[in-house]
Amino acid sequence: MKRHLLKKEWETYIQDYKSSGLSNVSWCQKQNLPVHWLYYWLKKLSPETEDQNKNERVNWISMNVPVVEENIHIARC
Repeated sequence: MKRHLLKKEWETYIQDYKSSGLSNVSWCQKQNLPVHWLYYWLKKLSPETEDQNKNERVNWISMNVPVVEENIHIARC
């Protein structure tokens, strides 16, 4: 399944879970889903997590590394 389809599906599941009034365990049993999947997607799709993921950027820096030439001898036994 494509990742964006899975995300959309879980957005629907979470909306259903929140409106059901059931505990997380009861809702998962009713849906025949493992509870840890619900925990995972609740965290993954929380607004705080999505904002954090958007703000995380990689800033690369360039470095000049000097080349050091040395005579290296490896003794064989």
